[in-house]
Amino acid sequence: RERTVVSTQSTWGGRQNVASFLVKDLKLDWRLGAEWFESMLIDHDICSNYGNWNYAAGIGNDPRENRKFNVVKQGLDYDPDGKFVKLWVPELALLADGASPGKIHVPWKLRQTDLRGAGVKVGVTYPKPIVEAGEWSRHYAKGSLSKSTGPGKTDAME
Repeated sequence: RERTVVSTQSTWGGRQNVASFLVKDLKLDWRLGAEWFESMLIDHDICSNYGNWNYAAGIGNDPRENRKFNVVKQGLDYDPDGKFVKLWVPELALLADGASPGKIHVPWKLRQTDLRGAGVKVGVTYPKPIVEAGEWSRHYAKGSLSKSTGPGKTDAME
């Protein structure tokens, strides 16, 4: 959504997350993403854009084989209060409550009572995930547990 409203990307991390998700999780050809970003961004730089998409695809010299961004972890680390998500995905805004703002990053893993309370219906008002990478699950509890519930008490997850 941000990409269709403004012609710059607010963070390099956002570009890297998009690239990693499209290439590693959805298994799309990196050139599709590189071309789309090139067509949409006014701050596009050919060398940086194609270099970063090559990097995301694992093409070239990289000491870490199979480098991949965990988009759930990235959201929790860099948008812990859900401010960025609330701005660009307003239908999830009520999920980022003060007790457990991380819920906004994992709506498909929340209890129906949490979703109903925020007016969210996964698959209707917010899409179901088209893919769910295995490594995301390591961070589900951090996103869906309230601060008062604490670790080990997983009643906030289905």
